[in-house]
Amino acid sequence: MLYQKKFSMKYEKYLQGLESWINGGSISEDDNAGEYEYNTIVSTDIPDNYLFPEYYSKKAMDVRRLLQRETLVKLGDITEIIMPQPVTDVVGKVVRMADLKYPFDTDSIAENIVTSVVLQKNDIILSSVGSVTSFLIADKLDEKIYANRNMFVLRCKDIQPEYLYLYLNSEVCQTILDSQKLGCFISKITMKVAKEIPVIMPTKDEQEYSLQAYILTHM
Repeated sequence: MLYQKKFSMKYEKYLQGLESWINGGSISEDDNAGEYEYNTIVSTDIPDNYLFPEYYSKKAMDVRRLLQRETLVKLGDITEIIMPQPVTDVVGKVVRMADLKYPFDTDSIAENIVTSVVLQKNDIILSSVGSVTSFLIADKLDEKIYANRNMFVLRCKDIQPEYLYLYLNSEVCQTILDSQKLGCFISKITMKVAKEIPVIMPTKDEQEYSLQAYILTHM
């Protein structure tokens, strides 16, 4: 006996919307929960190296239009981006993304094979695998804490660390990062992508405001 495979009602509704769009020319409504959406894109706006759908979401396209009106710099031009490498036969405290919360408690960090990067004050940790979030090492550390291999360490050159930390966690930047992650099951950010992340260059007042905002929200 053959059994007909059933799709979820939401997926069937999505397929029906596609069929209606193709046959009738009218775009169907997006899912209220944000699980899918329909969008039109001019073919000349599709670069060869961005062939994954997140890049063309309405939210991502709105952010790119916003960035066109701002003064931008590349993350790689204003920071030193370091990718930790394993150091064999040496054990020490290696931070995981799960350890990165305020207040930063180094006593609970487990030991593991260390990497080439010892964390220092004002380092910004940017996860390279999974959910891309950042964490600022705001204070001087009393012991050696090593970065994990699944993260980038950013050392600011021409920008205030507090501003960059808040910007990287902002909705604007998170939308950019989500639209450029590679991988379907385990998403990741490559060094090449990290260097190209656009950063809105702040005014002096904006940097001072960000410093105060950081202090008030991470006390």
